[in-house]
Amino acid sequence: MFDHDRHGPTGDSAPRLARWIVDPATRTTIRETLDDTSQEFPRVNNGVVGMPYRFGYCSGAASGSTDWFGSTIKHDMQTATSERRFHGDGREPGEPVFVARENATAEDDGWLMMFVYDRTRDSSDLVILDATDITGDEVARIELPQRVPNGFHGNWIADKT
Repeated sequence: MFDHDRHGPTGDSAPRLARWIVDPATRTTIRETLDDTSQEFPRVNNGVVGMPYRFGYCSGAASGSTDWFGSTIKHDMQTATSERRFHGDGREPGEPVFVARENATAEDDGWLMMFVYDRTRDSSDLVILDATDITGDEVARIELPQRVPNGFHGNWIADKT
């Protein structure tokens, strides 16, 4: 992985969305680039981890923007298409976390939650999007009294077991 990128992502090259296929029987690995645009923090619906899945979510560079991570990206692995949600000038989203709707009927039936840093306020928001339509209106935006550091990772754990 670091044969040519000795300083890691952003040191020698920007991170890309890739899939690694590991075959323990043949002791081989295959790396395939799924999207060549800069992006990090890939996630899927936790209900499909380790199984075939259709949708994946990342934070990425905003098209036509100088913001490093100005957008949230939804990848459709079945159709090889992507949707981008630009969060606005000076707004940088972190890792999107998928939260399934109760009694969900589809893999993307739920919400995406992420912290979005707003440089103009030097503070963050918790932003919630409808995962079936990430370019539509925000479901909610909760202004936080301080900044959540970029790269902060989180998970959603339901209060029901």
